[in-house]
Formats: sequence, structure tokens, C-alpha cells
Amino acid sequence: MTTPFQLRNSITKPNQVYPLDIIRPPVNSQVFGAPLSNGEIHLHDISTLQLLTCLPPPTQDTILTHCMFDTESPHLLWAGNKSGTILLYDSRTNSAVHQLVAEKPVISFDINSSHTLLACGTELTGEDSYINFWDLRNLNTIYKRFEECHSDDVTQIKFHPSEPKAMISGSTDGLFCLYNLETMEEDDALYQVIKADSVSKIGYFGPNYEYLYCLTHMETFSIWTFEEANQICSFGDVRANTPELKLDYCIDCYYEPSHERLYLTAGSQDGAVGILNVSLNGLELTFTLNGGHSDIVRGENFELKADLNSEYREKRKETVKKVIANMTLGKDVSALFPDVVKNMQTEDLELKKLIYLYLINYAKTQPELVILAVNTFVKDSDDPNPLIRALAIRTMGCLRVEKIFDYLMDPLKKSLTDTDPYVRKTSALCIAKLFDLNPQTAIENGFVQILQELLSDRNPMVIANAVAALSEISEASVQKDILVINDVILTKLLAALNECTEWGQTCILTTLATYRPKNAREAGDIIERVVPRLQHVNASVVLAAVKVLMVYLDFNISEELNTTIVRKLAPPLVTLLSTEPEIQYVALRNINLILQKRPEILSQETRVFFTKYNDPPYVKLEKLEVLIKLCCESNIDQILSELKEYANEVDVDFVRKSVRAIGRCAIKVPVASDRCVKVLMNLLSMGVNYIVQETIVVMKDIFRKYPSKYEGVIPTLCQSLESLDESDSKAALIWIIGEYAQQIDNAGELIEQFLENFRYENTKVQLQLITATVKLFLKKPSSAQSMVQKVLQNATEQNDNPDIRDRAFVYWRLLSANPETAKKVVLAEKPPIESEQGTVSEALLDELIRNIGTLASVSHKSPALLGGGSYVDMNSYKEFLADGEDKVEASVILETAQAMGTGNLIGDLLDLDFGAPPTTNISPAVQTKTSNLMDLLDMDMGGPITPATTTPSLSSPPTVQPVQQETFLSGANAKGLEMLGNFASRNGQLFMDLTITNKDTAVMNDFAVQFNVNSYGLVPSALTVPDLAPNQTYKTSLTLFKTGNPQQMNPINLLQIAIKNNNGVYYFATNIPLSLVS
Repeated sequence: MTTPFQLRNSITKPNQVYPLDIIRPPVNSQVFGAPLSNGEIHLHDISTLQLLTCLPPPTQDTILTHCMFDTESPHLLWAGNKSGTILLYDSRTNSAVHQLVAEKPVISFDINSSHTLLACGTELTGEDSYINFWDLRNLNTIYKRFEECHSDDVTQIKFHPSEPKAMISGSTDGLFCLYNLETMEEDDALYQVIKADSVSKIGYFGPNYEYLYCLTHMETFSIWTFEEANQICSFGDVRANTPELKLDYCIDCYYEPSHERLYLTAGSQDGAVGILNVSLNGLELTFTLNGGHSDIVRGENFELKADLNSEYREKRKETVKKVIANMTLGKDVSALFPDVVKNMQTEDLELKKLIYLYLINYAKTQPELVILAVNTFVKDSDDPNPLIRALAIRTMGCLRVEKIFDYLMDPLKKSLTDTDPYVRKTSALCIAKLFDLNPQTAIENGFVQILQELLSDRNPMVIANAVAALSEISEASVQKDILVINDVILTKLLAALNECTEWGQTCILTTLATYRPKNAREAGDIIERVVPRLQHVNASVVLAAVKVLMVYLDFNISEELNTTIVRKLAPPLVTLLSTEPEIQYVALRNINLILQKRPEILSQETRVFFTKYNDPPYVKLEKLEVLIKLCCESNIDQILSELKEYANEVDVDFVRKSVRAIGRCAIKVPVASDRCVKVLMNLLSMGVNYIVQETIVVMKDIFRKYPSKYEGVIPTLCQSLESLDESDSKAALIWIIGEYAQQIDNAGELIEQFLENFRYENTKVQLQLITATVKLFLKKPSSAQSMVQKVLQNATEQNDNPDIRDRAFVYWRLLSANPETAKKVVLAEKPPIESEQGTVSEALLDELIRNIGTLASVSHKSPALLGGGSYVDMNSYKEFLADGEDKVEASVILETAQAMGTGNLIGDLLDLDFGAPPTTNISPAVQTKTSNLMDLLDMDMGGPITPATTTPSLSSPPTVQPVQQETFLSGANAKGLEMLGNFASRNGQLFMDLTITNKDTAVMNDFAVQFNVNSYGLVPSALTVPDLAPNQTYKTSLTLFKTGNPQQMNPINLLQIAIKNNNGVYYFATNIPLSLVS
């Protein structure tokens, strides 16, 4: 319940002087302090508010930053300032008795509970910010300094109230750090770093101060544990948690130990203050303080507000720069919106740009106030200076507020026919932004048609921007005739190609890559104009030209022209490998795709892909992939020699990849397999542990490719058994032993060594042990009888992993049914291993080739699904569903969805309740069949073998755990739309349960859902969601009907889903558990 307090007394300070903070008094003291904006510190009686004393500043321009009473004496007070000093005042003498020099502006400080240490956080000046320590028994020099913990202003320093060696610090770099100061060495003292937003306030609370709170400049609030630094809960934006009182900013936090309560104070623009009680259940507005203030309550924003209204122009300009700096750091300065807008009408172009930047950032959260700036925009759009005209149009287009559309129409139409090409090219891009926000308005006002006319403009940059805008509009539009290239337009584009900037050339080349020439002659003309771009100094232009040529190679062009293109493509790609490492990486990722499509292009350029000593690891690994792609009979010796050298380097990860590359070469080039195996055996003989383990993994693949060819090296591999400590190498060697058990005399002894630690091995090793033991039993029944019984019993009775138990039961049933059948199944000939790894599907490859030079080609993911959701028009998605030729390949969507980390999509086949623990009772069929296994294994070995007993039944049914929902869409990748979900079956009906949260700053509505064709013909019911306010969550369930047309998907349980709202359409892919649909 909210309790309003009545104003009892107040203090009015002189004009232009305002309090910066209220210093909490020491225990049992009747005095509180108020540091003021003029550098003075006033001490008042806490009951009467009477001024008791005034502590003067050291200089007239002193700016106080942080003050606190001494923890042992109520007469001593510490005060830090921007001058880089901390003064110790004695209220009895009204003067400073000591001064600490921090060397940088002081922002925060604190004293530990044993009163032996003072720590101070500084502002970032130059390249560093510091945490300085002073021993309070010797204040003459800095005792210790930490320089590496933070990379920005250290806004908070707090010692633990009862543990003098425990400290936390927070910074605008978004980190708060936990220290144990038993040692004062920075690397040893820092034991935990927590990532948050720009930190405003942090502190300890709880009965034993076992919790931490963190308030950020983004007005978000969270709670953490002190010991483990685990987040307990996050309250998000505090302003959205108090509907009963409109709060605009947070002020401070305070823990009351006597009542064990944590309070958070926040304020509104009109001076109201709310006091919120913090609990794990949420934030509760407990008290309100009204009538005491008429403006922002203390803080930096108050100071900035005053300076923005200064009579001096330079003062206002410097203040705007401070506002932008705070905004960049993540601090909320939206409360200053009206004061910033007042400064728009200026002739200073730099100031105008800064204010426009501020407007773009906060227009979405302050749409009503944006109207205040419209007149200035309209006026600037008629300014004689073309730079200002273009700046006004560009900013209006970036505001993303529909309320200013009516004001934007006339200036935009006028600017599209402006005499200056700079204004016209800016206006062209503005149309694309307008279309993205409101397509209907853009079409009805004829802007798209005007944009098409700009393709015939006389200025090449205008043409390039028009092409870029039309391309973007075309991708988001249902209409397919937005960007139509005819002979006239094509001539204009080719002519502009030589005169554009680098960005313009990239846009035109990207458009040409989508154009299909009418005939071979036209293709030849385009290629002739594009080929010179291969020599461009800009890597983006080069890759865009490569994209055009790679696409045109698929057209019906002459053999001579095809040969010419292939010959001209190699030099520019090789040149890109002489650039910065980051560009090399992008080039190598694209070269990987090009070689999958056209391996002949770089077949003679093997040496340029050899690694250099100073290549970053990510470049080395990509070069290794390209070398494998280029590997063939003619260059295998050269590549093999190079890989052998790589295997002797010091980078362990690179050495492992090099050893693996040798194995891949052996599989890819059969005639060189002997040489590759010889190199691997030489590496094995070196005895380096990680090389030995990687070699065994590689040899397993070689055995799969060439069965029975290299049996002679098996004894050498088995000698390394004792040194194996990685699951992959153990599993590989166990597979080799099981596969070649007849050729290995002591195969049983080798497997027995692994079985000693069966319960503690990795799942992969356990599965291989079960399979290898069964193989050994089928090949050598007399020597493996007890072993197979032991393994199967351990796996079924003493193992909690359902995969292990299932594998053991499968083999148990198979052996008990028919040994001959078991031999046919378990010892069947293995399918040939793939000779090429690291490739993408043909459908995805064609799509990525058309997107060379983009993020899609670097990540090797479909551009439609990259980042967890692709924004397109809903109607285009309907066409996607209807048009089989344009439909994205299911394997592509699945591959991308898995890369996005969507969790366990297939689900547990045994978990029929979707969330309940799997039952552990063994079916009666297993109990019956085990008796047959007794006879099978009873071979005069001292009596019959007791079958495995069934798992004891539980006395009560298992408790159903809360369903863990999968993240379908994250707010960061879907314009603020966060969607969690799961599938469930209730009373025989299939449901899709959704939890939808609006992480955006605007209301979301107009929701809809649609499924792509799927294996089960699933069709969802209508998605009904009310208007979602910012940070609001809504839970709903969709009924799934099997009324659609089934179409086989790969995998069979793949679902491709589109979710629509007023912001756009978002795709994601997931897998429905087979247990619910089978």
C-alpha cells in the first residue's frame, strides 16, 4: 500500500546553488550533510534542518563528486572532487585537516569496516581509470593501485559492512567486480567479474550482507549472491514496474539492517519521489514524497539541465556534448529532451548534428515531444546550405515516429528534386526508411515511383542511393516490380559504376548480381564493365565484383568467356590475403564457398594459403580449411609437408587441427593415403600427448575409409592406451579395438582396462565400450562371456543415463533373440565415410554465392534466418509457403536454427509427459527376454548367469517438474519481441504453449502466426494477443490441428514458423518432440 508523506519542513538554498547529495549521518548522530553545487558542504540538524556549519571548498571552482562521514568519528567527513583530491574535514574546526591526491578526478570512494583501508575510484582520463588504495595509518602516499579492472569511469566502490577484505567496484564500462583483498596484487585480488549495463549504484544487503544489488544508468535493477555472484533476479527497467506512480529516473538504494529491508528511491520530472521496497517478488511502491520539489531531484541531470539553459552559447554546446557522451555510455538522459530541443535553432552545424543525434536516439521513447522539433526540421529543409538541408531530411527519416509523417511529406518531395545532388541522394535513402515504417504511405504519396525515376538521374551517387533504396524496398515488398532493370536503366547503372564512391559501387554490383542477362552478348557486356572492379583497392567492391562474376558463370555464356572469368578471378582473391587479418578472414570464408562451387579457380594458388608465423589463429584455421579444399593428387606432397610442419608448432589447437587435416587429406586423396598414414605414425612416435590423442581419432576415420588396409599400425596405436585422457581419443581407440578384435590377440584385456572405470567415463566412451564389448563377444564368445554380462548389467542397473541404458537394452534383446541376427546387425559392413567435410548443402551454397561479401557468406548461414529472425513482409512469407520453388530448403533452416543455440530440439523420446522425469521401470518384455540371454551366455563357465534385475518401482509417481521453455525468439534479434515456448499434449490434444514478452519501448499488437508445410500437417489456431506494453508478458496456448497437407521434412519433426506483429515478421525453426506426434 502506498503511503503519501506530508511535507513538514524544507531548506531553500541560494539561487543557482543546489544540493548534490544527502550524506547519511553516522550512528546515533543528529547531523546530516549536504554537498552543494558551489563546492561547499553544509551540515544540518536532522530534526530542525538548522544549518550548523559550512565546510568551505579548497578553491572556488571545486566540483564535489562524493562525500561520506568517517565511520569512527561523527566530526570527520571525507569529500572527493573533480580536481583529483579527497579532503578530510573536521567539523569542529570547519577546515580540511588532510588531503589525499588521487592524480585523476575522484568519482567514488569507501572505507573498510576495520578502518584500515580507503579505496577510491577515478574518472577515465587518458587511457586509464584507477582504483587507488590508502592505508589509513599512513595517508602520505598511495598504498596500492589497480589499473586493469575497469576501462571506464569507476562510479562505485563499496566495502563489505563486516568483512574488511571484501570489496566490490562498478563502472560505466558495464562491469562490476568482486575482490578479496587478502592479497593486494590486482590479478589475484579480483576473483569475479559480472557483466551488466553502465553501473550507477551497487552495494551489499541481507541479514548477513550475503546479497548484492546493482542499479544501472539504464534504470535497470538486479540482485546477486555475494559468494557465488549468481543472479537471483532481474527487475528490468524500474520505471516500468511502478504503474501507480510515473517514475522517470532512479536516485539511490538504501538497506535498513534493523528491519532487513532494501529500499530503492526514484523520482519523476515534476519532483515527486517514490520509495520502493525491494523483494524477490518484485518492486513495491511503499511511500511517496510529494510537494517538496518542483524539478528533478539531485543528480547529474539536474546540473546538465541548468547548463542547457545557460545564456552562453559555448556553455550550452559543451553541455550538449556531455549529454551525448552520457547517452553513449548508456546513461538515461531522456529527461533532458525539452531542454535539448530548445537548442536546435542554431547556426552551429556541429551543435545541430549533436542535437539531431540525440533526437534520433530518444524519439521513439518521447514521440509526443518530437513534434516540438518539427518546425525546425521544416525550416532547415529550406536552408541555403545543402548540408543542413540534407541533415534535416536524413534526421527526419531516422526518427521512426509515425506522428511526423505528415510533416515529412512536403520537405521530402521537395528535396527529391533539389538542385544539389547531395540532398537528392540523402532523400533517396530516406524513402527506404519511410517505406520500412509505413509502406502504404510511401506508395500512396508516390515516393516509390519518384525513387524509380531517380535511376535516370545525371549524378552517379544519386543513382547508387536510389538502387540501394529500391533494393531494400524490393526485399520487403510483396510486389516484384519495384526494381525493374531495363536496357536504359542497365546502361545508366554500368555508366555510374565507374564514377560512384566505393559504397555506391558495392550497391550497384549487388543489384547486377540479381539481374539475369537476356543473352550471352549482354552478359559479356556486363562482365566487361565489372571485371575492372576486381582491381579496386576496397575489399568490399572486390568481393561484390566476384559475386557478380560467380553468378554469371552459371548463365549460358561462351566457353571462352567462362575461361576468361575463371582466370581473372584468382588474382584479386589472392591479393585480399595481403590485407589486414580481419579482411583476410572474410576473404577466406568466401574463398571457402567459391572453392566448393568452382575449385578450379584457385587450383594453382596453393602456396598463398600457407600460414605465416604472425597470422592470427582464426586466419590460420581458415587457411587450413582452404588447403584441404585445394588438396589433390598434384599438390598433396607439398600440402602434406606443410601440414607436418604445422604439427610441430606451439599452438595446441592449431596442431590438433593440422593433424586432423592430414587425416582428411588421406580420405580425400586415396592415392596419398599411405603417405598420410606414414606422417601420422611419425607424429605418433613423438609421444606428445595431444598429438597422440588426435592421431588416434584421425586413424579411426581412416580405418572407416580403408577397412583392413592399415591393420599393421593397430599395435602401435594400442601402446598409447595408458596415456589417453580425452573422451574422443578413448572412444576412437575402443572403436578400433572392437572393430578389429579378431586381429588383436589381447583385445579383451585392452577393453577390460577401460571397463575398470566404466561408471566414471564420458557418455561417448561408455557407448563405445558397450558396442565394442558386444562386438568382442560376437567374435570371441568364449573369452568375452563374463565381460559382456558385466557391461550390460552395469549399464542397465547402475547407470542413470537413459541413452546408456537404452543402448544396453537394445543389445541385450538382440543377443537374447538370435546371435546370428545380432552378428548381421552389429558386425554389418559400415557405410563409406564422407570424403569431404566442412561443406554446405548445394541449395545453401547457391544462396551464399549470391550473397558473397555479406555476413551470410562469412557465417555460412542462410541470410533469411541469420540472427534468429529475418524481417520481411507477411505476404512474402505466404508466397514462401505457397511457392515450392522459392521455399528455403528445410536442411538450411534446421542448420541455422541449430547454430542459433535453440537447445535440445528433438527432445527425449521416452519423456511422454514433456517435462516429467522419464520412468525407470523396465518393460515386462525385457524381463522375459533376459532369460533367453542366460542360455546364450551359459557356456560351461561355472553355472548359469543371473539375468539383470528390473529397476525397482517407485513408491509414488514422479513429481512433474515445471516445463523448461525453449527460446524461439530473443528480443535482441526480433526488434524487442521475446518468445519462449514448448509443446505439450493435454487430453489427447496437441498444444504449443507460448510466453511472449515485449522488450521494446513501444506497444506491440497485431499478432499472427503461420506454420510452413510440415511432416504432420500441423496447423495452428489463431494467435490472440492483446496490446503488449513495454516489458509486459503474456502467456497463451495454440491448439495444433492435423488438418494441413503433410509433406516430408528433414528431420521429420522440423517445424518452420513465422510470427507477425506490428513491427514485422520473424522466422524461426524448432523441432516438435517425436513422442507427441508419433
